Amino acid sequence: MIPKILPLFFLALTPFSGRSENPPEQSASTTPEVTQQKIAAPDFSRFSKARIRFPAAANIIDVTASPYHVDKSGNPASAAANTEALNRAVAAAKGRKNRGTLYFPDGIYYLAGTVAIAADDPSKNDNAEVTFQGESRDGTILRLIDKAPGFDNPAIPRPILSTFEEGKSYSWTNTAFCNNVFNLTIDSGVGNPGAIGLRFYGNNQAGVRDVLIRSGDPERTGWAGIDMATYKMSGPALLKRVEIEGFDHAIRYDHDEYSMVAEDLIIRGQRVGGILNNKNSFSIRRLFSANSVTAIDNLQADGFVVLLDSTLTGGATDAFAIRNAGHFFARNVTTTGYAAALFDHGKSTEKADIEEFVAGPTVSLFEGSRKTSLNLPVEETPEIPWDAPETWISVAEFGATPNDPSDDDAPAFQKAMDAATAEKRTVYFPNGTYHLRGPVTVGGHVRHVIGLMAELVVMPQLRDQDIGVFRLVDGSEPVLVMERIYVAPVNQANRKAHVFQNERSGDTVIKNVFVFGGQVYDGSKAAGKTFLEDICGLRGGVENPIPEAQAQFRFGSGPTWARQLNPESPLDHVSVAGGSLWVLGFKTEQRGTMLAATDGARVEILGGMVLSRKDVSPDVPAFLIENSSATIVVPESTHDTFTFPIVIRETRGGETRELKNDGSAPRMSNGLDFVLPFYTGGAEAQP
Repeated sequence: MIPKILPLFFLALTPFSGRSENPPEQSASTTPEVTQQKIAAPDFSRFSKARIRFPAAANIIDVTASPYHVDKSGNPASAAANTEALNRAVAAAKGRKNRGTLYFPDGIYYLAGTVAIAADDPSKNDNAEVTFQGESRDGTILRLIDKAPGFDNPAIPRPILSTFEEGKSYSWTNTAFCNNVFNLTIDSGVGNPGAIGLRFYGNNQAGVRDVLIRSGDPERTGWAGIDMATYKMSGPALLKRVEIEGFDHAIRYDHDEYSMVAEDLIIRGQRVGGILNNKNSFSIRRLFSANSVTAIDNLQADGFVVLLDSTLTGGATDAFAIRNAGHFFARNVTTTGYAAALFDHGKSTEKADIEEFVAGPTVSLFEGSRKTSLNLPVEETPEIPWDAPETWISVAEFGATPNDPSDDDAPAFQKAMDAATAEKRTVYFPNGTYHLRGPVTVGGHVRHVIGLMAELVVMPQLRDQDIGVFRLVDGSEPVLVMERIYVAPVNQANRKAHVFQNERSGDTVIKNVFVFGGQVYDGSKAAGKTFLEDICGLRGGVENPIPEAQAQFRFGSGPTWARQLNPESPLDHVSVAGGSLWVLGFKTEQRGTMLAATDGARVEILGGMVLSRKDVSPDVPAFLIENSSATIVVPESTHDTFTFPIVIRETRGGETRELKNDGSAPRMSNGLDFVLPFYTGGAEAQP
């Protein structure tokens, strides 16, 4: 008989010190009243068969064309030549000056070795910014030949595709911006037990989307489907609609920085374990596991896992669905076939389902606070069809001249937006560098803007104004999607303009965006729903920031859902005034307040990492909650002993209380970093 424990595990906190002498309220170990929903397994067929094609003028690299001539016919005899040619193509595409997209038309590409972004000098950020783009997930197949040399030893695993290789066990940070793998299949072949499907290393904006990774061996051998353990400092990044079949582990993630996010993840048929997380922070939603082995292992004291809306099936009567020795928050998780859903810190539960569970200390600053999470309703990101490339509109057709710093490309961008019709609704930027001296309004018939990671330089005439570079307004389309946008690092400290100023009442999707300096998003006038995925904003000028600049991300009354949100700023990172904000994976950096929720806002921060750097003011809180409700589940990681002295400042009515990082807040094992396995603020009644 398995020993019975209560579904919430709470540790006592040390005495509280703050503006008020009242201690933070301790939650009792009681069963939470959270409504549980059964989650159906996802159907990826719509996305796995979708054909992603580009205009000839997009300035991307078709690997089957000259000078590479990679064979896609499915001929194993071409494997060695394919491997060599693809590595030449990667070398030509990588780096900030290129930001290349390698395009794989549908076909079977046999490989004899690793295709990788080689880090010539790991200390320089010129080893990344490559997108591996297939035509379709099911049609573009990278297949390792059977019994490939060098892939026979699981003790020395080797990747088929790698977004970073330097031949060492250590890697530098900031070396893997904008590494992406989209719409393809990786097959390990037969007799390759040391194979890794994908060694994924990415920072800030990076992602794996609509990808199948499978062991082609009858015994399902292979070291891991995705390896994020070999090199340090992978993340933040987003895995979206990824399916992994076989291998010893589906995913291995290690080291203590910088967090990872996964949504709509299917794993099946693993031999040793599903997801293995050591010490890092991993936020997962809609995981579907079909396995006889444990689905999630979080086995280090500082490991941090968030698991939401997931189903773990198959199981074995002598195995647990989840094993945890670190920090763990789960909500709405269903399991079948296992001895129990969870083995936590040496204790197990008989329950097969988890309504809501916290492993670790919980904190609230006011009596009468909620005992469970806000459990905000989550909406899925809208998806639109990928239009045929012959209908796309290029900004170059209207006079935009890439790589000419004397030009103003904003008028051409505006003409391209205005040229959209009901039959031509996609506008794109061919790869290159464009200079914008004025704002661009996006509305009318525009449904899809694809930047192709072309470099956008926001010039002084525009960046020093408190306006939007792209002003998003209502048009004829109910959904507007903007993706693959890259803003260059120019005079970061002197930028007040937000890249996106959203004034729409319809749905807005912004994804795969890297803003290298400055403000990112102003949704203070947005009445519609906003969906953000895999977005990073780096703001430099740490020593002399503009004091009147607004928060990097400003949200008003409209609801917002974000997956992998990465603001970094010496000023305020995110402000929410009156609306709702749900974030899966919130990685922040530098010294400004990470989140300010005011005017009745409702906010959930579920996983990620607070990275405090530089000198944090003794009066600046990491989180500011003013007459609002919040659930915050996140760890901190410090550099050079810089940490937030005030973790949370909450005001309710006319009273303000604080949770200070002086021993009052829970801490990681190093005794310095704070950790919030579960904070709840606000006086809303229990559901």
